[in-house]
Amino acid sequence: MKRLLFPMIALALTVFLSSCEKDDDDHGDNNVEIVFVSPMSGEQVADAANVVLEIDFTATEELHDTEVYLHAETDPDQLILEKEIHEHEKSYTFMQTVDLSSFPSGTSFLLEVEACVDHDCDEQKEEFIRFTIQ
Repeated sequence: MKRLLFPMIALALTVFLSSCEKDDDDHGDNNVEIVFVSPMSGEQVADAANVVLEIDFTATEELHDTEVYLHAETDPDQLILEKEIHEHEKSYTFMQTVDLSSFPSGTSFLLEVEACVDHDCDEQKEEFIRFTIQ
């Protein structure tokens, strides 16, 4: 009986490890879509004190780590918003209101998103939009 125990454990371990590798490979077909709902690309936002940021994320398999950044176009090092989201759903809506009234009228902003396509984040999808305030 002891002679069979080691080969059975080795076989079970091999099956387990190969199934984990298969799961990782399955994410190679994961398609992540990012849709900026608000503001729209190129939009001039009228109410700088209440800028609604809304972004829809969808994936064919599942979402993983996602990062959202907002900064004035002329000052990318000064982040107004830096949000990390970790979801394992097929869809997610990010929504947050920010106050940009301290910036002068006509300031241009970049809203940037980096979304991991797989769990290890070996592949990323990056999108951004540009908008201004009145």
